[in-house]
Amino acid sequence: MAVMVVRSPVHQILWHADRNSRGSRKHLFWLPATGLSATNIAQPTANPTSTTTYTVTVTGSNGCTATATVTINVNKTVPTADAGADKNLNCTTTSTTIGTAGVVGNSYSWSPATGLSSTTVAQPTANPTSTTTYTVTVTNAASGCTATDVVIVNVNTTPPTTNGGNGGTIPVHQIPLASRSEQPR
Repeated sequence: MAVMVVRSPVHQILWHADRNSRGSRKHLFWLPATGLSATNIAQPTANPTSTTTYTVTVTGSNGCTATATVTINVNKTVPTADAGADKNLNCTTTSTTIGTAGVVGNSYSWSPATGLSSTTVAQPTANPTSTTTYTVTVTNAASGCTATDVVIVNVNTTPPTTNGGNGGTIPVHQIPLASRSEQPR
């Protein structure tokens, strides 16, 4: 007799037994019942909340029994997604690193890709031309669980406006010191 598990978010347990010409199975029963769709069918669906070992007992028409076990490992490790604090870019700061240090066993996916050095690293460099909200999706490889977070990269590259006035004069005491030239005394 063999028991096989088809991996998916909900596990399908498949029971296979050799049948001979002397008879077929008369009765089968799965234990524990917790997390099973049924205990008296050959292929119940298992959705346990924690790692569980199931045992199937089969009784043949001749009264002989056989058992097999299968363990469903449940890993609900949810990763932490941290896109970092919002950032500000301007005419002098034109790029910034977003995200936080990567964790072994996690994969990273950033969107949109516009202005990013990479979409698959934990901490890409962002250089958007306009304010952009980036979303990071972190996936734990062992559990398949995901988490998301967002960061806004604000872009302000608007040059300052100047107004020389209508031919008027600006008193010397109102001109910043860096603009004054040395005057003889």
